[in-house]
Amino acid sequence: MAEANPVRTATSTGTGIGTGTGRRRDHRQNQRQNSRKGRAMTSDQNRDAPFTAEVVEAIARHMNDDHPADCLEIVQALGGRPDATAARMSGLDATGIAFTVTVPGGERAVRVPWAEPLTERAQVRREVVRMSAEARRALGRAPHPRH
Repeated sequence: MAEANPVRTATSTGTGIGTGTGRRRDHRQNQRQNSRKGRAMTSDQNRDAPFTAEVVEAIARHMNDDHPADCLEIVQALGGRPDATAARMSGLDATGIAFTVTVPGGERAVRVPWAEPLTERAQVRREVVRMSAEARRALGRAPHPRH
């Protein structure tokens, strides 16, 4: 059975980390087109796919290259996999973040929901920082000095 809100997954190609302005421009263009057609863009439409594949790829690359320990702590504490020995971000959407985790017996998919639905790229960083801090507290570890 397919999820109502499928996670957009990261691919091996991408444009790198950008400013996200292209997505905002595309969103504004979609709003104008929908307005000309006599219908406004609903929050449901925006919630279902607020992040492009390129944005997801850039975020995943950053998380996996620069924050692998944070990914692992999040899945151990918040994703219900305390037995995980490694974690790689594999996707995200408006309602959560997805990881592929290494556990005894192989790899498993783990999804951790955001505290609330996200609609903008800047919210992703704030939410991941929040999750990381929550995970470190749950695991009895000191907070990161950089956050």
